[in-house]
Amino acid sequence: MEKMVIIGIIGADGTGKTRLAKCLAQKHNAKLYSVHEHLLGLFFSKHDREQLDRAEFTEFSNTLRKESNDPAIAIRSTVEGILKKNRPGVYIIESLFCPGEIDYLKEACSGKAELILIGILMHSENRVKRIDKNKAFKKVNALNVAILSTSEWSKWTDWSEKNFWNISVDECLARIPESNLFQNEGKISGFIDEVEKILVW
Repeated sequence: MEKMVIIGIIGADGTGKTRLAKCLAQKHNAKLYSVHEHLLGLFFSKHDREQLDRAEFTEFSNTLRKESNDPAIAIRSTVEGILKKNRPGVYIIESLFCPGEIDYLKEACSGKAELILIGILMHSENRVKRIDKNKAFKKVNALNVAILSTSEWSKWTDWSEKNFWNISVDECLARIPESNLFQNEGKISGFIDEVEKILVW
């Protein structure tokens, strides 16, 4: 590896982002950073409890970005550190949810590192089963599903009212090539093989 490659993985909760990221990291000897785990750590450092509600976590993440006036606050220091060291290799950032994170990555990596953005899709019934395996969160309920659906898939129809601080998986996915969108049917090996086809450097 003679250059620096940053892979960003986008997808709603339960689509297999972490599994894909770990497999790619192992195969390519890559450094792995999880936005989701970073935000979870920040949440639990401020709240003394064992579990949280997904709706509460969504609100926490959105508020953190808005109050800091930085939609990329969860990845900025990590990306700046990678680019500053300027060491060839593969770096993976998974659990990108905020459109401002995608915009920041594109701008920061321009002329400095090759950026590959990967989007993952999965049918909702399969996602719920996977989501409920995460012990950091309470079981999904009707309110969670409604909020997750709104925050993840709602399109911004009025550009004058866009909020770059809020989670919107749909808007993140709209920022990457269609050829980099993959449907996860639950068969991890075949899914990874499909993703590997675009990882050429």
